[in-house]
Amino acid sequence: MKHIIHKLNGYTLILIPNNNKTIHITACIKSGTMNETKENAGIHHLIEHILTEAWKPCGKQTCSSYWEKKGVNMNANTHLSYVNFYVNGLKEDIQIMLNYMFDIIISPFLKDSTLQIEKHAVLNELLILNNNPENKLKDVFNKNFYSNEGLQHTDDYDLQIKNLNKMTMTMSKIKSFYNNLQKEIIFIVCGEIKTMPLSTITNNMKTNKTNKTNKTTKKMKMESLLNENKNQNLIFTYSNKKIHLNYDLKSTIFMMGIPIKTCECHKMVACLQILNAILFEQLRIQMKIIYGIKISLLTLPYYHIIINVTVENKHIVQVYETIIKIFEKYKTEPFPQSFIDGMKQKTKLKYYNTEYTSTYMAGYILNDYLNGEIISMEKKMKDILKMKDSDFIKLMTMNLNHCLTTYQGKIKGL
Repeated sequence: MKHIIHKLNGYTLILIPNNNKTIHITACIKSGTMNETKENAGIHHLIEHILTEAWKPCGKQTCSSYWEKKGVNMNANTHLSYVNFYVNGLKEDIQIMLNYMFDIIISPFLKDSTLQIEKHAVLNELLILNNNPENKLKDVFNKNFYSNEGLQHTDDYDLQIKNLNKMTMTMSKIKSFYNNLQKEIIFIVCGEIKTMPLSTITNNMKTNKTNKTNKTTKKMKMESLLNENKNQNLIFTYSNKKIHLNYDLKSTIFMMGIPIKTCECHKMVACLQILNAILFEQLRIQMKIIYGIKISLLTLPYYHIIINVTVENKHIVQVYETIIKIFEKYKTEPFPQSFIDGMKQKTKLKYYNTEYTSTYMAGYILNDYLNGEIISMEKKMKDILKMKDSDFIKLMTMNLNHCLTTYQGKIKGL
């Protein structure tokens, strides 16, 4: 599907024509938990909540109530390297949705009362998250896998609750923090917009005061980008520790992480899909000691692999050693052809089964844009179908001496 990228008033605007009766509008701020410190951990999450309510037409009701009565879906999420907002509704509501999204990001209506209300909302959300014992495992993993201060505290909900409670921030301080982010802001509009003049969409796109397109700012952005590339090695600790969290359960939860070099991520996903299938065959079908295993590729802020599996306490060593053994084996040996064929068939199946809704396309384009290159789904499928044994072996270059393992259970076995 064709898309058009515009650079307007200091913003990136991506238009995706889609013959669909729905409109999906996304706003993405390229700043997330990795841009925080220990002292302000959680501030992006708070700003996310505040901005969703920062629209004057909502009046005395909340903006979530306003959109509920309009029949429009609205939400926002905070990630490691960006904050994402969206509205999704029928095409007849496009103008009011555009007004909302541009206004809350470009010229948010910030009230002190909103700050107090959303602080309580964030606090309740953090308390819910903190009740899940598995989040303690994620927190320990983050603190030992990442060297970036913000990433280390991404799941430290105790700290974020403490920061939230001690905050004496006024809305003016929140506004100052937001205006000084100096990060790219991306808008995506997807739906039946072919016949709409660009000016109709961009009426509310006032000049970005925090991201002016003058030579000085462009130079700062270029320097920032170069520094980010140089500092890639400062994101990870490259540790190969094995850390046990004592927890009285009959099963053990594993979380393993491996930093990897930049790659064509759709090909790496295909490679990991095969590894996942091989490990499932070995651990579930043959050895009968797990229920399932999940291997994921995280591309932001930089490429790394995460492995999650739950196992009976008595099998923890067996499972860990099998995972390492399989990864090491296929760094030099080709994958079994049957698993390659199965992965390729599933790739085609997924391509033909995909429903190209406005929501799906907006998410797809945003993800590719954030990863540096927008590639069509058809090209990705064709690339994967052409992959040979040697292509997979080239991707298996991860250094397992940099594999960090955290596990939570009753038995310290590794």
